[in-house]
Amino acid sequence: MKLTQSVLLIAFFVFFVFAGTTYGLMRYLQKESIELAVAREIEEFKKDFSAANSLYFSFGLLAHDLFTNDSANIKIIDNLLAKQDINPISFIKSARDYFSSFQKSVSRLNIDFIHLHSKDAKSFLRIGKVDGYGDNLKKTRPDVVYVQKTRVPIQSYEIGKHGLLLRNIFPLNNFNEVKSIEFSSTLSKVLETMRQFSGARYGAYTPLAKMNQTMHALRDIVLYSSFLKEWVIPDATSFNEDYLKSLTKKEQKELEYSMKEGLPFGAFLRDKQKIQFFAAIPIFSAVDERLLAYVVKIHPSDEVALIEQFFFRYYLLALFFIFMFVVFGYWMWHKKTYIQSLYESLASQKSEIETLVKHAKCGIASIDKDGNVIQGNEEFAHLVGVEHHLLKKQNFFTLIGAKQAADMKKSLLREQKSSLKQKFKNLSNISIEMDTFSSNIPGKDSISLIVVSRKEKKALENALRRLNLYFNHSDLGHMILDENLIIINVNESLCYILGCRRDEILTKPIKKLFATEEFFKNWQNESKSSLVGDQKERIEYRLRRKDGAFFWAEMFGNNFEDGTISQSIWSIRDVLKAVNSRNLIARLNKRLKEQFEELEETLNIIPMPIMIKDENFIYKWCNETFYQFFNLERSVVIGKKTKDIFPKEFSETSKTKDIQMRTTSFLSYKKPLVDPVTKEERVIEFHKKRITKDGLFGGIIGVAVDITDKEKQKTQLEERVRAEVEKNIQALKLYEEDKIKDAKFSLIGKMAAEITHEINTPLTYVKGNIEIHQMDIEKVQNKVLRNSMEKDISIILEG
Repeated sequence: MKLTQSVLLIAFFVFFVFAGTTYGLMRYLQKESIELAVAREIEEFKKDFSAANSLYFSFGLLAHDLFTNDSANIKIIDNLLAKQDINPISFIKSARDYFSSFQKSVSRLNIDFIHLHSKDAKSFLRIGKVDGYGDNLKKTRPDVVYVQKTRVPIQSYEIGKHGLLLRNIFPLNNFNEVKSIEFSSTLSKVLETMRQFSGARYGAYTPLAKMNQTMHALRDIVLYSSFLKEWVIPDATSFNEDYLKSLTKKEQKELEYSMKEGLPFGAFLRDKQKIQFFAAIPIFSAVDERLLAYVVKIHPSDEVALIEQFFFRYYLLALFFIFMFVVFGYWMWHKKTYIQSLYESLASQKSEIETLVKHAKCGIASIDKDGNVIQGNEEFAHLVGVEHHLLKKQNFFTLIGAKQAADMKKSLLREQKSSLKQKFKNLSNISIEMDTFSSNIPGKDSISLIVVSRKEKKALENALRRLNLYFNHSDLGHMILDENLIIINVNESLCYILGCRRDEILTKPIKKLFATEEFFKNWQNESKSSLVGDQKERIEYRLRRKDGAFFWAEMFGNNFEDGTISQSIWSIRDVLKAVNSRNLIARLNKRLKEQFEELEETLNIIPMPIMIKDENFIYKWCNETFYQFFNLERSVVIGKKTKDIFPKEFSETSKTKDIQMRTTSFLSYKKPLVDPVTKEERVIEFHKKRITKDGLFGGIIGVAVDITDKEKQKTQLEERVRAEVEKNIQALKLYEEDKIKDAKFSLIGKMAAEITHEINTPLTYVKGNIEIHQMDIEKVQNKVLRNSMEKDISIILEG
């Protein structure tokens, strides 16, 4: 089952590997096909654009021929130009009628502008805007200079006030002053002509950096086409707002790089509804090969969809063939494995049957219908009194006697498929029993015999009953192996441990009980040494139950001889719980060790001396601060008592306090100690806690604190408190004296108030009487006397 799962996993892995590889190959071929389609579309675009340019060159050539054929009017213009005092306004007025009629005659050729160039490379007449005579064409029109110099017609593009212009410039040979003529058409007309033929949409993209300096008014990049009208965008990277959103980052970088370097670019654009082909080809100046603009083409395309559909169907077909290949391979492997397992099973069954027959304690043989012995085991030969190598030459009916042979033949004829029991005596006159079985082997008519001595059978049955009783009632699982490590017997305890029936284990190789091949090989190697002599060695292995669950078992065994056959008996104990407990203890010990190490590290960090003593007051552990504090080495402290390390007075006090810890859970005390380095006396405060184990005294854990500074501060504080108390007593005495003085003054004030009250009482009656007699005083006639009396009254009333 496990092998089948592994093969299935391998098959699925192979399928996915082939599927992934095929998918990658399909994607690569699809990408290459799309790139070829893009290249083909770009070439077709170039051809269409070149054809349109050639068409407009033909238009210009035709207009040139029409112009040169009308030489009479041109000679008039030529003569006017020969005069040095020419008035351009009057000249243009006189020639306007002619050029108006000429423009109408060539308008069907999609010509927008007609320019005549003088021999000094100055444009003196433009149809559509006639006030531009006097431009310096040597600077702004190098292509005009080139045509007049080489006398070769040229076609070129130019960025002008009207956008991109397709200019067809032809030399004029029959005139003195006029040396070249130019027929210009806007790029929009060229693209419109292409659209009429192909049905695609076209536009033009002009990089600002490549514009002529005279076009400084156009500060943005203009995209002009018949389907977008005018679209102003800031730079090339934002050229994907509508049509280029579906470009990948790689394609966008390629587009930007192509436009920067003047290279053609093409890609298929995807939106929600359809796929469109986008291409941009550069336009260069015909004279100095400057990059002027890009012509853009966009049109719907089904080619990508067809390519993707083709490769998708091809990929599905490839997946189908890969799947069928994997399935066929698995089927062939399964068929081969099944046949091989069938042969192995038959061979194993044959070997098991031969082993059982060979080791059987009863005689087993097969004879033909005439009684001739076909084959038999050694026990059968022993019972019938014949040597084993001579057994095939014997006739069984002759051995048992004619009468019993006749009875046996009759019984076999009546009961072809039944078990018959015959009792007879062998050549040694031993009473035996025989069970006969008829077999229907193709091509043979044979009888299988099982023969056993009746006396031996009974003894064997009793011994077997006792053995089975001991064997099956053991709490250990037992099994017996032959020399080929085949299980020939098991007890019920082992069946319970393995979770299977007895018949499911017998005749099976012990190898199937082990969890892995490695465990079986280890058992084989270790069992060779453990089975030497009578010694027993307990070894733990991982076995497998019937349900597939693994468990740990302890196995120990012994060799024994059964006649001439070497066998071994093995005892098996399920130690899964013990192993789990042992693993748990190991994990707990590891965790405890880690916690102890963490605790030890933490205690070493604490800036206070810490020590641990056992029940005999011997130092077991101290932190690093302890060694530094007392200026000691670890080897001097651990395993020693206090008296072995510290001075006598200090150690006796420590011993007394340690003895008190047997009956006290916590104890604190102070003890002075001379620093061995600085020779200064320090006051150490010890805090000790009793350690108990199972309710008994198990040791002491203590902490030492240097309180020398604290004691000094305490002494200083006591002296300061004593001074403050004396100061407060003096202040209290002064306060008591001031308090007595205040009491005296308070008593005097109280007496004065009572005296004043006694004086004010008669004065009140006096004031009342004066107020009553005040009206009488006003009636006194003597003015001097009256004034004196009123003055006295006012003084009295005022108090």
